[in-house]
Order: sequence, then structure tokens, then C-alpha cells
Amino acid sequence: MISTDPIVSLCGLLPDDLFRKVLPPQARKRRPLLLGDKVAWAENEPAFYWHIALYYFEANLPMPAGLCRHVVFRAYLYLKNGGRIPDRDLALASARQQRRTQRDLLRGFLLTNATLQQIAAWLRLKVQIVWLFSELFWNIRHRLEDGIFMADLLCLNRFGEQDDATALMQIAYTLGPLAFARAARLVHLAPNSESTPELYDRLEQSILRDGNAGTDRGLYGAKLNAAGHQALALLLAKKSHEQHETDEDMRRGLGGMSLGRSVNDAAKRIFQPDVDHRVALQLGQVVDQAREKAKKVAQDGQDKSGKAPH
Repeated sequence: MISTDPIVSLCGLLPDDLFRKVLPPQARKRRPLLLGDKVAWAENEPAFYWHIALYYFEANLPMPAGLCRHVVFRAYLYLKNGGRIPDRDLALASARQQRRTQRDLLRGFLLTNATLQQIAAWLRLKVQIVWLFSELFWNIRHRLEDGIFMADLLCLNRFGEQDDATALMQIAYTLGPLAFARAARLVHLAPNSESTPELYDRLEQSILRDGNAGTDRGLYGAKLNAAGHQALALLLAKKSHEQHETDEDMRRGLGGMSLGRSVNDAAKRIFQPDVDHRVALQLGQVVDQAREKAKKVAQDGQDKSGKAPH
């Protein structure tokens, strides 16, 4: 019975020599190669279709008739014709695959729920270019709901520092296109209007989330769980800051009432008008007393000057 799964059927159609070039050494030693090994590689290789076109081009072999209506055949013709029959869109898609920054931007957006039309508009490309790139070099959109595949592809199940490209793709997949655009500093897509406190809050949440993921697996220490180590330092610093504020409250005499700085400020706003009023009254009384004393001194002076000399 012929399999109805297109990948299984395609792997059964392709020659063993193609897979011997790409499979790991252990699988290549088998004669003949197992279909399971071929399918496992094909399902997990985002550039599977490009590899097929490249194999037939380099081997100078005609492509099977079953692939002549597939995007693989278009890639094969592009390689075989060497520019004599130009395919501008495929040339631009291939060029982006070879340039790291442009490649990572396309990969990142293709890991989100954005449509091809949206991605093309954001990156100022033709939709056809984005589609060709996704089919030939980063064919993963049909696997976005496959948690195990995505965790393995993006190293989500590993701990420790990641390279910039992997870190950006993780952001795209887990947080979406706008967060990815911010991380990639695409200001025209996602201008960062967050305030400084909001930025600090988001950074803190990210560190704590990644740190907890490591501690849930029993990983501790800077080497095994770098995020956990950073989270611990963050928590200790926060605890020290809170203790300092408590000590300040105690110094101001607010410790017995368990009043914080914000409560103290509120109390000032409530009672300050009354305090000001009392101060004004006391000041008025002092002024009145000074005036009475001055009048008395003046009167005494007049009385003395009006007396006749002996």
C-alpha cells in the first residue's frame, strides 16, 4: 500500500545518495537506508525542499516527474539555468537566506502567527519572496503547534546562554511579532513607548520566568541556570531595598504603626492644612503680643517726657 503522507511518499521516491549526504554517520552506515531515518530527517529539516533541488542539480540528474509541479522543481530550474531564465523572486529569496540579518528577520516573523502578507508589508518585500523563503529555506509554519518539534528547533528545552539568532527566534515564537520587532529594533514596526518602570518590570518578569523554568528542573548555580542565578541576585537586591525602606520608616518613628513611605505622604496631605492653620494662629498671636509690647513701651516714653523737671 502506498502511503498517503506526502513526506513519506517523497522519501520513498528519492535516491539513497541524497540522504547519505545529509544523514548522521550512524544512519549512513546502514545498507539500505531505513525509511524511518529518511522521514525523520525530512520532517525536521526546514530546508528539505532546497536540499532536493540542490542534489539533482549537483548530480546533473533529471528531476522525477512527480516533482515537476512542486516548488522543488522551480528551485531546480533556477539552479540549472544559472540565470539564463531569470527568476527574480527566487533569487531574492535565496539572497536573504545567505545574509544573516535578513535571514534571521524572516525566520523570526515566520515563527509567529503573522500572515505572509503582513510579513511582506513589514519587511517591504513581495509576498512571493516571503512564500518562496518559507517553502525552500524555513518550512516550519505547519509545525508551529508541535511543541516538541519547536522546543527542539529553538532550543527551548536547553539552559544556558544562547546565540543572538536563537534568542531572537525564541522571542518571536513565545511572545509574538511585536515583541520580536522590538527585540530586533525594528522601530518602524514597534516603537518602544514603554516607560522606564515598565521596561524594568518586563525585564524582571523575563528573568524570573526563565529562572523558575530552571529551578523546576532542579538546576542551580550560574553555569547550569544562568537565569536562575540572575533571578536570585535580583530577589536579594529587592529584599535589601525593602529592608532599607523599613529601616527608614523606623527612623522616622513610623515602625510601630507599620506605615510605609506612601502612607506617610498620605498622612501629610491630610493633616498638613491643620498644621499650617495652627502655625498661622500661633504666628498671629506672637505678632499681636509684639505690637502690644511696642505700644506699651511708646506710652511709657511719652509719660516720662511729659513730666516737669524738679
